[in-house]
Amino acid sequence: KSQSTWQHVSGGDGMECIVHPTDTTILYASSQYGNLSRSSNGGSSFNSISYSSEQGEWTTPYLLDPNSMKTLFAGYGNVVKRSFPGGGWSPISNFPIVPGYGYPNLSSALAIAPGNSNVICVAKRIYHQYNEPSRLYYTMNGGGLWTDVTAGLPDSLYPTYVAIDDKNYQTVWVTYSGFVDSVKVFKTTDGGNSWQNMSLNLPNVPVNSVVIQPNSMESIAYVATDLGVYYISDTTSSWQLYSTDLPNVIVSELEIDTANNELYAATFGRGIWKVSISTGTPCTSIQAPSNIAGITTPCTTDTGLIYSADTVAGALSYSWTYPNGWMVTSSDTGSNITLNASTIAGNLCVTANNACTSSTPTCIVLNPSSGPPIPTNIAGPLTVCENDISIYSTSSTGASSYLWTVPVGASIISGQGTASISVNWGATQGDICVNALNNCDTSESECLTIGTCVSLPDDAQKIWRKMELSPSPVKDHLMVHLICEIQASITLRIKNNLGQIIYSEMVSTKSQSSKYLLDFTQFSPGIYFVEVDFGAEILIQKIVK
Repeated sequence: KSQSTWQHVSGGDGMECIVHPTDTTILYASSQYGNLSRSSNGGSSFNSISYSSEQGEWTTPYLLDPNSMKTLFAGYGNVVKRSFPGGGWSPISNFPIVPGYGYPNLSSALAIAPGNSNVICVAKRIYHQYNEPSRLYYTMNGGGLWTDVTAGLPDSLYPTYVAIDDKNYQTVWVTYSGFVDSVKVFKTTDGGNSWQNMSLNLPNVPVNSVVIQPNSMESIAYVATDLGVYYISDTTSSWQLYSTDLPNVIVSELEIDTANNELYAATFGRGIWKVSISTGTPCTSIQAPSNIAGITTPCTTDTGLIYSADTVAGALSYSWTYPNGWMVTSSDTGSNITLNASTIAGNLCVTANNACTSSTPTCIVLNPSSGPPIPTNIAGPLTVCENDISIYSTSSTGASSYLWTVPVGASIISGQGTASISVNWGATQGDICVNALNNCDTSESECLTIGTCVSLPDDAQKIWRKMELSPSPVKDHLMVHLICEIQASITLRIKNNLGQIIYSEMVSTKSQSSKYLLDFTQFSPGIYFVEVDFGAEILIQKIVK
């Protein structure tokens, strides 16, 4: 409708439509089973924007985000969202599959909290064909965690509409169709933990829609029924008929024009009607908490983490949101909250609430830390002699210190606690090991096997030994060339870069020169170590394949 003229812009069994509140050239239209379309030229043409992965209900609920106006939310089997311009649909739920149907149950109503797009409520229809009851789900973190809040609600009737109070995001109204007396309207003030039956004196006819008057200190709700419009407020103890001059027909949906304080009613067959409504007592704004105190880089396994928001004058409660996977172990309506950490980083946010509205959120970033990974391969000499001084180093992301151990007889002369140490070697062969540490945990050990040569007595005969490897790097076969003054029995070994023996053979050397051909075709590319063990001395060389 433009001025006083109605124009036809979309066909089919027309369902919900949306006019962008700040750019009236952008229109959204829909028809049966979730067929959605969008126009950016005032309705001259439309492009399909349907979510193709799932079918929608006959009248598929969809909403323009009331807080950004750039994102569209829709309830198919799952709740999906899409930003404009550009971008495609992204599911923000993973509801269970209905046996026999093959998809999640269809959504019949959807609501987003004014002022906080992370608070969403979606209703699921009853499906007699698949023995599937109706359900209601509620999330406070944008779909990261959905809670089934159906307990206390009828599950054998069709939920027609959901509304979230702008004064308290945990206050939700839900309406039902059907002809069961006194089972029409329900309300929660604690996010669905408990429900109050608000049907009271409503007639035994379907209730099709509910809206909550925004920006008012009083709680005023209007419902659309098959017999007209009713309202209830803090000052009334029952529903009041609000249908003067309205045709006696089914009222399908209600909308409130806050700029002009008017209530619009869509009827079945008699057009759209409007009426003035009371403004109520205007809301008073409330300041946001100035700060949140608490550890922003906890360990992923930390529990009992206390976060405190600065108190705000006039606040009656506080609302917290936190990253997915974090667990609340205290009340989340006070200025303090106690959490158990998880591995997921994200924002911890709080708003201050009065009887009417909520502040803008105050947020801090939580970035949990885990224990450091096992250090990378230790770098340093693989063969040492008694009284040698050698340097070994390593690294591990996130480590704040390192704990080194060396074989008996060797000693760390500097660097303990750091990524690099100096070792004074004795005559003992063994492993040098290191653990990475931070304030959260200690890693497993990384070790390197060291071969040592033994210094002979001064009066002992010196025996000259040498090892040469070719080619380097090796591809298929490695030639080990040993030069030794005397004939000896030796053990020939190959170790991988973890120090594990993957080949071992006892052989005899000839005086002066011996050659051995080793098959490397069975080994994958990497770093290997060839050891020649003479008993009193071990020669070690690194080879790369």
